[in-house]
Amino acid sequence: MAVAGNITKPKGADEDADEDAAASPSISTSQPATTTRRNFVDLPRELRDKVYDELWKGSAIIDVHVGRLLFRVTYGRDYLRRSTLLPMWLRTSKSILHEGLEQLFRKSTWECVQLKNRRIGHTRSLLLGPSVAPNMAFLLPLLQTARPEGKLRPLDLPDLEACMRLFEGDTPIRVLHLEILYLRQPTMAVDLSFVKQIKRPVERLEVKVSEMPFTTGDPAFEATTVPALKEEVARVGALVAGKKGRLTMEKVLEPGNDKSKGAWVFVYEKERDNHPASSRRWGRVSALLSVFIPHRTGTYSR
Repeated sequence: MAVAGNITKPKGADEDADEDAAASPSISTSQPATTTRRNFVDLPRELRDKVYDELWKGSAIIDVHVGRLLFRVTYGRDYLRRSTLLPMWLRTSKSILHEGLEQLFRKSTWECVQLKNRRIGHTRSLLLGPSVAPNMAFLLPLLQTARPEGKLRPLDLPDLEACMRLFEGDTPIRVLHLEILYLRQPTMAVDLSFVKQIKRPVERLEVKVSEMPFTTGDPAFEATTVPALKEEVARVGALVAGKKGRLTMEKVLEPGNDKSKGAWVFVYEKERDNHPASSRRWGRVSALLSVFIPHRTGTYSR
């Protein structure tokens, strides 16, 4: 009987193998690559620090209450959210807690806020205390009484001594930085005698005096205030850093649109001894004091 249609030739073994390979192109006879899962702590420390940096920038401000004092621990400039406890991500593991706190201690700013004469009870983390602060900011008022122009004006610092007592332990201040913003009294110098209340000697005293637009280029400012501040920094620098020291002074331009706006920076640094390694046993703690001069007596401007 005849069969209509095409007559197919029986396939050979080689043709079968070729068709199987063409029909299954995704099948590989090689062994699959083995992937190794790495933990976060296995990354280089430099990368982990960058991650901690971004995590802290996104974390809320931490309020630390010590007696009647309130310290606001800031990392970055987000002042909208506040907390009295450490962020949750920091409590993931002991290693992250340790390294994350190290990052906070290196780059955070502790702002001491003046409180009323009463103790406020708040829940806070026992792992945070002002003795680990790398940068300390004191927002402190001035005396409310008027002073003649050209005279030194003492600072009214009721909480400074209480704050300084927090640094009597194993974390002394080595670098003390004061930032003074002149507002409406360009010929008014400031008495810095309060600095001598620091219990241990510092290695470097820095005083930065920012010029506002109405003091920039004022002959009275450079003729009266700048020399008075230079003498005052030399005087208190000898008290807190030792009589064997060197005073330098320079004028720098402040960042901003106004190129004429500048600042005077006075630095008193004690002479280094022949055994610098012995001085490095103290941890470096920088204190940043932002001082603002009010426009009218009886008012305080921040």
